[in-house]
Amino acid sequence: MSDPDKPAQPGPTAPLQRIEAVIKADVAEARAIEPLVAEAQAVQGRMRSLLRRSLPLLALVVVGAALVFGGLYEKLNLATLAHYHAQLTQQVLQHPVLAALALAGAIAAIVSTGLPGGAVLVVAGGLLFGMWEGALLATVGDVVGATVLYFAARRLFEGGGRPPALVETIRSGFQRNPVSFAFFIRIVPIFPFGVASVALAWLGCSYRLFALASSLGVVPTSLVYAAIGAGVSGALADHEDISLSVLAQPRFLVPLVALAVLALLPALLGFRRKQPGA
Repeated sequence: MSDPDKPAQPGPTAPLQRIEAVIKADVAEARAIEPLVAEAQAVQGRMRSLLRRSLPLLALVVVGAALVFGGLYEKLNLATLAHYHAQLTQQVLQHPVLAALALAGAIAAIVSTGLPGGAVLVVAGGLLFGMWEGALLATVGDVVGATVLYFAARRLFEGGGRPPALVETIRSGFQRNPVSFAFFIRIVPIFPFGVASVALAWLGCSYRLFALASSLGVVPTSLVYAAIGAGVSGALADHEDISLSVLAQPRFLVPLVALAVLALLPALLGFRRKQPGA
């Protein structure tokens, strides 16, 4: 007979039962945190996607920072142009093709990084190559640089999921008159060229329209700046100071404003047709 006061000895299955209980508890805990793990993996995936889409734009930011902190950007002014006028003219005479490529490449580099100051290079183009050739080189450089910035920005904005309702409303408004607004934002000189490129990419502007608006829209301002450069050669030869304040003169400002109004006419007419009783 067994002693009733003696504690019962565990059976041979007791250790297995304890192990099974521990395993069940671990499984329940793992199932409890499974949604958190899935959410963390989703966030990590979105961050990786954002980083990949941001790389082209970040590369342009690095190039822009190198130009600024390397000291080259601070030399992009009319005083430097006046100081090196004779040397630059000599280089153009000796290496016209290389000089033209260098000017277009410099404009493309400035525009692609979104840095302001490209107008000085366009003035330099008019000064060194004349109004027509300088404007042509400026247009090529502007379009190339704007294209690089456009695709870098569009890669960032694409694949980011469904945009907020406000963004969709703004984009749908742009899509109703894309040609007018694209040309308007390109022609009016108060919009920085880099900002306009990023804005058009954000609005979902097609590259065909972007390239057309960039090519044609930049021509008026390029001609104006190149004309300034061609017209100040005498002042530089006499070591006189030059300034872009000449743009405030009606002979330059009125044509630009007129072109901007013409670009907006289709949008204005369309808005008027939608008014009740119009």
